[in-house]
Amino acid sequence: MPYKDIEKQRAWKRAWKERNRDKVLAEKKRYREKKRANSPTKPEKVPLHGHNKRHRPDGKDSPEYSSYIHAKMRCNNPKTDGYKNYGGRGIEFKFTSFLEFYEHIGPRPEGTSLDRKDNNGHYEPGNVKWSTQSNQLFNRRKKSEMPQTPTPLGTILR
Repeated sequence: MPYKDIEKQRAWKRAWKERNRDKVLAEKKRYREKKRANSPTKPEKVPLHGHNKRHRPDGKDSPEYSSYIHAKMRCNNPKTDGYKNYGGRGIEFKFTSFLEFYEHIGPRPEGTSLDRKDNNGHYEPGNVKWSTQSNQLFNRRKKSEMPQTPTPLGTILR
């Protein structure tokens, strides 16, 4: 006879739901409204800057965005080539967003790349500029500051 008990239980549950349907729905609605009222407000959407490849018709990052991303990776990602010369030396990338970076430095002139005014300083407002390759040659660390790699003994004896 357990079958009949299950059928009675199901019938009772259905009847209860029908009688209390409005109460249950009202309770769910109150719960959702309370949850929505207590949740933090969503930040306003930042307008797209149109410099990354997803938002450009040619499917490539803009030169400014590419410079921003590569400088950020050199300072923050130990797996990146060149990390030892940037993040490994304690140089930090202090721009909080691409828009801040772009507002500070502006569009990249043809034939230039990102450079720091103080080579031992961070990537931060007031210390970055667009420079030509010839100008960057003069903005280098002194040989005494560069890490020395040991010379293999075989090359000295030859």
